[in-house]
Amino acid sequence: MTLLVLGDCHASWSMLIDAIDVAVARHGVTAVIQVGDFGFFPLYFPLLEKMLINRPFRVPVHVIEGNHEDHAWLWAQAADGAFNRWAKEFNLIVHRRGDVASVAGITVGFLGGALHADRSQHGSTAKGTTNWVTNREADRAALAFNATSIDLMVTHSCPHSIGVGIHGSAELFLAVERYIQAKGFDGGPYDDCGEPALVRLWKKLERSPKSWVFGHFHTHREAEVGETVFRCVGSIDGSDGRNAPLGYILNPGNWTWETVELSVLKPTQGLKP
Repeated sequence: MTLLVLGDCHASWSMLIDAIDVAVARHGVTAVIQVGDFGFFPLYFPLLEKMLINRPFRVPVHVIEGNHEDHAWLWAQAADGAFNRWAKEFNLIVHRRGDVASVAGITVGFLGGALHADRSQHGSTAKGTTNWVTNREADRAALAFNATSIDLMVTHSCPHSIGVGIHGSAELFLAVERYIQAKGFDGGPYDDCGEPALVRLWKKLERSPKSWVFGHFHTHREAEVGETVFRCVGSIDGSDGRNAPLGYILNPGNWTWETVELSVLKPTQGLKP
């Protein structure tokens, strides 16, 4: 069994489906994890349903929410039983914050959500609809993760100030001050930024996962912190400036990662004018 990890999607459904089809055909991928900013908005999501109704995902696709989603709408869908329908009809499995699941033969911990760096935070802590991960959610997730042995951690962002080394974007300096720091959140230093609640989670973990994957920053980075390798998997919609979507394939048997290009060759590509 092999596992494909994909970055932010932002409702680029065609690119997502093509990338998964290429990974299955070329690399024999048996399951997919997508790390948030999937595109859970009531205006967009019906478009994906129309695409998948006659062509469901070829393998199980496990997703979390990022910060750019309509969280109130998403959790209302969960309450109405949509998650079960999506899993049955589309092979789309949505994981809530703190879920633990076996995927491709390994134990995975899921914790979606992240702070906005470019706009006001939204949602209600009382109703559990915040875009960011709350301390209470981090504590609940730590209890669930410590009850088993997590091989792979999947979050939308990463902890700050622990050595992952994610750099903040210079063009977001003022926005970070306005929407994060001024609201009482600690996003960490410029050269090692991330989520305060994920720092809390990291400190509460009794056993370190082998790997920790995340997106959010639209870049690609790998850093080893203690016994855990953190991997930022970028995005698959072109927002990281690359010409082709990239995926990360994990072989759980020997725990090796491979970076693969997942572009689809169009009929006109490679032909001379």
